[in-house]
Amino acid sequence: ELCSEAERYSEKVKGKRGRQMVTSATIALNQLSMRLFDPWLGGTLVDSQLAATGHFLQSGDAPPSAEIFLSSSSGLLTPPFALEPLPLEPAALKLSLASDQLNVQLAAKLPSLAGELVADLQVANLLVAGGDQKLSGQISADFADLTMVSQFVPDIQGIAAALKLNAKLAGSLTQPRMDGFASLKGGLEVPALGLFLDPLQLTLRSDAEAIEKLTLTGSVSSGDGIINLDGHLDLATMIGGLQLQGENFEAMNSEINLLVNPDLQLAVDQEAIRLQGKVEIPYAYIIPPKEIASGALTASEDVVFVGSDTAQAKQRGLPFLSDIELLLGDKVEVHALGLSARLLGSMKISSDGHSATRASGSISVASGDYRLFGQDLSINRGSIIYTGGPLDSPSLDLRVSRMIDDVEAGARVYGSVNAPQTTLYSIPAMPDSAVMSYLLLGRGPGESSGSEQAMVMQATMALAMSGGNNIVSDFRDSFALDEIGFSEDTQGESAFFIGKYLTPDLYIRYGISLLEAMEVLTLSYRLSPMWRLESQSSREGSGGDLLFTQEY
Repeated sequence: ELCSEAERYSEKVKGKRGRQMVTSATIALNQLSMRLFDPWLGGTLVDSQLAATGHFLQSGDAPPSAEIFLSSSSGLLTPPFALEPLPLEPAALKLSLASDQLNVQLAAKLPSLAGELVADLQVANLLVAGGDQKLSGQISADFADLTMVSQFVPDIQGIAAALKLNAKLAGSLTQPRMDGFASLKGGLEVPALGLFLDPLQLTLRSDAEAIEKLTLTGSVSSGDGIINLDGHLDLATMIGGLQLQGENFEAMNSEINLLVNPDLQLAVDQEAIRLQGKVEIPYAYIIPPKEIASGALTASEDVVFVGSDTAQAKQRGLPFLSDIELLLGDKVEVHALGLSARLLGSMKISSDGHSATRASGSISVASGDYRLFGQDLSINRGSIIYTGGPLDSPSLDLRVSRMIDDVEAGARVYGSVNAPQTTLYSIPAMPDSAVMSYLLLGRGPGESSGSEQAMVMQATMALAMSGGNNIVSDFRDSFALDEIGFSEDTQGESAFFIGKYLTPDLYIRYGISLLEAMEVLTLSYRLSPMWRLESQSSREGSGGDLLFTQEY
């Protein structure tokens, strides 16, 4: 139900001011469903009724006056991830305007938070140009149970904390000042990281001598460690800083178990947010996350997400600049991508706020094994090298080996960690097939059966394919070939092949077996998109097939 009434009239007033205009309006709004605001609440549903009454009056050049009452009925609040709705108690908001001053009074009981919120604010000089609107008032809140926060932020669970706020406001709208405090005490759980942050104590405070400056103190405990926080913020200039110092703080306890000793400084000014300092890792045990280990798929680089604008996202807010030194202690182990090792070293991590995060430095392998060709090989030397490139693209330099009697057989693994290259070596020197025999079988080629040597040859060819196709690509381009490389023939044996399209429908391919003196010539002619005629010829005979292909 909505009704409004507006009346406009004029009358002659004796005196110097002459005729005076008077404008007045009255509004009444009842039983307005709060569900109308669903599109703006981010998935939160509010089942409640809103009512409003008020009036407005302005006489001539005098400042206007108004009074508006807003109230909500009892109802239900359903967060996006809630299993059941939460109760809502009635809330009341009063806005009054008189003598160029706005008064705001709010009173709301929140049983889901076991507390209430009360505010009484005044804003004077509303019509004064230049933004010199004076601010005064008081806000108080006392929430004894913050459990419901996990329904808005599902990554945080097990919340057992209380929040208290008592503050007096002063200054202006553009440069507010606060005298009071806000405190958060309790504990919470972050299941995705396997963390229990308990106890958690944070206090935000200002004093009467410098109420435009806020100070933050507190501590967060995790495992057997702790992080202490000490910060400040100037409300007038929005310049501040935060220091974090801790020891043996458990930062992760899932697939990755990680302890850190941070010594960081965060500075905020009108140009950027800067993070500097160092982080020591005294202990870490790293294995691949389950999502990666199970072969999870990621979107290719050409995928575009509709509605996202990375360029605009980077322009929002202040740029984030970082310059952090990472130091590894004596108990850092990694077991991933075939590497099982204890690491040492340090590196610098930096970000300019525009490009990808970069790193420089090196991480050396103090001891460990590298799994290659199904065997665990000892690491003689090894380094993970960052040369100022992206953080997720370091280079490898590993030398792994296996001792069999008086023979040292091994391999060097180098290049990008995402696409490592491998070369074989031995002492004394011998062909790659012999080195592979020692690596795979633990004995020389003369001590192995024919089937074992075939397996060794297959592995040697697979190694050649992994690095060899990059070498033969120039050969393929020089002779205008469409295909060149290594594959398995119809008998499952390794073969080298070259292929060429003579016409868009006629294809010729020549292959030679690497284990036997066998050559195969294949001709394929496409009759239609679904029919293809194919023939093969070798010293053992010739044959032909008529192939039908249907794609679904």
